Amino acid sequence: MTLYKQIVTGMTALFILLLSSVSIIEFEMTRYHLEYRQQSEVTNTMNALSLALTPYLSDKNYTAVESVLKTLLDGNTYSTIKLKFGHNQPPIEHSYHIQPDKAPVWFSHSGLFQPISQKKTLILNKTVLAEIDIISSPNEAYNSLWNALIRIVIVFICIFILGLVFTLLIIRHALRPLHAISMKISQISRGQFHGTDLPKSSTSDLSSVIENLNQMSSKVERVMITQERKADNQ
Repeated sequence: MTLYKQIVTGMTALFILLLSSVSIIEFEMTRYHLEYRQQSEVTNTMNALSLALTPYLSDKNYTAVESVLKTLLDGNTYSTIKLKFGHNQPPIEHSYHIQPDKAPVWFSHSGLFQPISQKKTLILNKTVLAEIDIISSPNEAYNSLWNALIRIVIVFICIFILGLVFTLLIIRHALRPLHAISMKISQISRGQFHGTDLPKSSTSDLSSVIENLNQMSSKVERVMITQERKADNQ
């Protein structure tokens, strides 16, 4: 394997490692944010239900209670809703089995999000009105995380391609003096001297090598000329 290929392979592996690390961190931060938002939504919904249902429960207006539940809760956000009353009234229970509409099935079954359950007892004047039990549905979280994953992959590919192109250009530019040195040594070995020195390199490591090679080429050329003159005189 040539030096060029070794450097390109090493830089590519390092670039992939860095981009993969950043992508994983971004993915986990997005997942944590969605999980926290899901928890906050459940808490806020529970508080809103408590405020909205208490007046109707105290008046035993169960039609209004049912209407409030349907208004505030939907199947995309919640999978199960239970409302147990504090007396002989039959409980209200709704279950939704809606799959994420944007994320694939295998992704929604990956277990990245777990349903969040909250219970709360509604009490008015020391009287238990009802007990609310809601279980969240991670559908929206999976949809949002899937969209975020697609964006991360697209950005990863774009940055990788651009970074790889720039890396190749930089490495080629940096190794160009080595090619010139190789050609110069090959010419010296064949006794070909054109009287032109190699241009100085902007790389400090190669600058001294080129300078010494130019000096060696001049000395070898002078020696060859001297030997040719001696041969002609004989």
